[in-house]
Amino acid sequence: MKTLVEFVAVAEEKVVDNFDSYMMEFQNFLVESGVIDNESVDSQFYSLTEVPFYVIDFHSEEFIWEIEIGFSTYENNYELMVSIQSDNYIICLENDYLDRLKIVVKNFIKTKHKTVFWLYDSESEFLATKLYPRIFKVENLARKFITMVMNRKFGIHWWKLVSLKIQEKHKSRFVGYKAIIDNFKDVDERLMSIDTGDLLDILSNKVMKWESSEENIMELTQPNLHLENLAKILQRQQVVYSDWWQTIFSPLLPESFLNDFNIFELNRNHIAHNKLIDKSAYNNILHSIDVVQEALLRGIQKMSSELKSEEVRKEEEFELELLLQEELMSDRILELKESESGVTTRNSNQILALFNDKLSQVYDSIEESFRFSEYLNFSDYTELKICNSNSVVFEIENKIDGYVISFEANTDINDYEGSQSFLYLGYKKDGSPSIEEIGRVSYTYGVVEFDEFQGTYMPVQMDGISEYDLSRLGKRLIDLINTEFTDYKEIVESSKYSIIKDGGSDPILDLLCEECGEEWICVDENITDLGKCLNCGEINEVTECERCGRYDFGSPCDDEPFLCDDCWNYYKEE
Repeated sequence: MKTLVEFVAVAEEKVVDNFDSYMMEFQNFLVESGVIDNESVDSQFYSLTEVPFYVIDFHSEEFIWEIEIGFSTYENNYELMVSIQSDNYIICLENDYLDRLKIVVKNFIKTKHKTVFWLYDSESEFLATKLYPRIFKVENLARKFITMVMNRKFGIHWWKLVSLKIQEKHKSRFVGYKAIIDNFKDVDERLMSIDTGDLLDILSNKVMKWESSEENIMELTQPNLHLENLAKILQRQQVVYSDWWQTIFSPLLPESFLNDFNIFELNRNHIAHNKLIDKSAYNNILHSIDVVQEALLRGIQKMSSELKSEEVRKEEEFELELLLQEELMSDRILELKESESGVTTRNSNQILALFNDKLSQVYDSIEESFRFSEYLNFSDYTELKICNSNSVVFEIENKIDGYVISFEANTDINDYEGSQSFLYLGYKKDGSPSIEEIGRVSYTYGVVEFDEFQGTYMPVQMDGISEYDLSRLGKRLIDLINTEFTDYKEIVESSKYSIIKDGGSDPILDLLCEECGEEWICVDENITDLGKCLNCGEINEVTECERCGRYDFGSPCDDEPFLCDDCWNYYKEE
């Protein structure tokens, strides 16, 4: 069997009196904790010698396990050696059984032994081995980032600006470092020879400067000033001359980077100093590595784009100048083409704007045509924002019955010579999921060619929107509105002839609407709701008089009959 985990528990007094009972209790604890199935135990624990030494054999799924526990006494110490072994268990990130098993075993041992010394853990070794290359890479990525930024900001002498503490640490390690790497002793190793925490200090470094002021000078020149006090005063009078994090690094790194890097340093030290690690710690450390690595990579990328060399800047300025000249020349040619040929050249957005302008004009003319049809409510026109897209551009509502029609527009825009673009208009009835087409409007992209004989640009095909299409679209809109929306006033007017001829009551109350002041209050529920104004759609509260049958403003009362004003006056006179 291969040892995977080994630890020793030590007590200063005898804590186990009956080893057989203790081991039976131990096995039951493993079963109750769910790491061992009673049926999987292949052999009971047993002692191999007179010295208590117990072995529990069991299997979990396809893996065969053995837990060895030996009891020993050394002078005044009682020692319990625990070994977890397996021949076929594969340590990997996907397998977590060993992680659970060793914790359960440790927890039981700790119930009687207060002190546990971990001797070997193959899983911790595996996890740390996977993490360390990542840590090594990120740590040196931080060194690369700092070196590149500081060289570009301050030149090769920037090291003189770091804190004296870090400079002294480098000096103390200088000789040893150079002795080990003879082939690289002529390479600047400053950032390589300091600790990870020192990198954090450089990122957050504040360059201090003595502030010359009358007050400070007077304090320094006071009589009988001791040298020790002078140094303290000078230290206190210093002010921040340069905050590296605020001025240099924070524009390139996330706001949380200093805290993230501090966590990374703590995790780095944990791994580098060979401390225990489990799956949970592994995931936390891995996340910390990923956060810092991503921030540094983005910082290097951002630095490369912002801290550019003189050569790169000149090259970009030259390319920009060429581009501007090309655009200027292109604009001049375009202006010349348009002025000489009379053909306007438009891009996709300009064609869309033209469609919006023309459709808005059609809509305004339609609204003007129905200016006296007060029962219709026209919404504002909403422009199409995106080429080749579909959206509602306006709505029309019948205020009397609430019937709404939404009008949706769509475009198919092409912006090259000789092409055609189209604006499609459709409508959706209230409650209907489908769109019905009304018509389309076309735009023709102009064509221009240079006439060498005349020495000027001449039109081959003129640009513009089809006025015929616009006119036809307007007529179809008018027909649709007249067809789809009910004019209740017209219904009433047409019914008056039959009322006069055949008799019957007037469907319109001879009272003014409380909302619009017009005499269009309907009292015929065969036409619309009782009391609704056919001019504005307002519901007026009207009730039938119980004496004469005439309608009047008011609501019925349970205590007394409802009477119109005329009947009420009649009873008062009686």
